[in-house]
Amino acid sequence: MGRLRQIDLLPRITGFLCLNEELAMSLPVWIVVANGSRARLLQRDRPGDPLFEVMDWVHPETRQHTDMQEGEHRTSGIQGRSGLATRQTVKGHERTQFAQEICRWLDKGVRSHRIGAVAVFASNPFLGELLAQGNVSLQKHLHASHALDLTSLSLPELDHRLQRDYRL
Repeated sequence: MGRLRQIDLLPRITGFLCLNEELAMSLPVWIVVANGSRARLLQRDRPGDPLFEVMDWVHPETRQHTDMQEGEHRTSGIQGRSGLATRQTVKGHERTQFAQEICRWLDKGVRSHRIGAVAVFASNPFLGELLAQGNVSLQKHLHASHALDLTSLSLPELDHRLQRDYRL
């Protein structure tokens, strides 16, 4: 996996990372707050406007406690005659599926020109999983990423914290 890039938003937002910066500044910002089993998509239309929730995903499958995939051997990383296979737990597979689902939603927003920028706040290692699943158009609109789990905060708490600490 490549290196993760984190952009410091303080003391102010200096512009969005996309080709048409003027257009991007007039479009809403989507903020993803996620961990491996829950994600919330929030939107702020303009600085100072209230934050509102666009989508709320719950993915309980990532909380499974089994570490073995069906047919996987405990003592070996070799599966059949195909040679060495990368090991991925059921939980890891479900986390990847969940990240792909979130990125599909974000990509639709970017491609339909409904949003100008995306900021991601996710637990570690789910942040890396999300960023790895995003395509080029989503990466161009990615304004900030922070390894921070804010999923337990209420909407008013999130709104206050994002404005105070990140100027979002």
